[in-house]
Amino acid sequence: MSVTSIQENVEAAVSKWSLETATRLQQRAPDPADFATLKDVGILLSGVPEAMGGVWQSAQSVEIQDAVPA
Repeated sequence: MSVTSIQENVEAAVSKWSLETATRLQQRAPDPADFATLKDVGILLSGVPEAMGGVWQSAQSVEIQDAVPA
């Protein structure tokens, strides 16, 4: 997985979640499925060094800009 693919995956998840804003604002607890989604999109790999199977090279290599659509 690459930084670019993680960014694309995050954008897709955020787009889906944005359609559920009204419902999500009424939740009183985090949804465990959201944590599973974050794992599946690869966000956890952003802090793991490449040598250990992640995508982290340096602070600049994992900087994801504009991940949330305006």
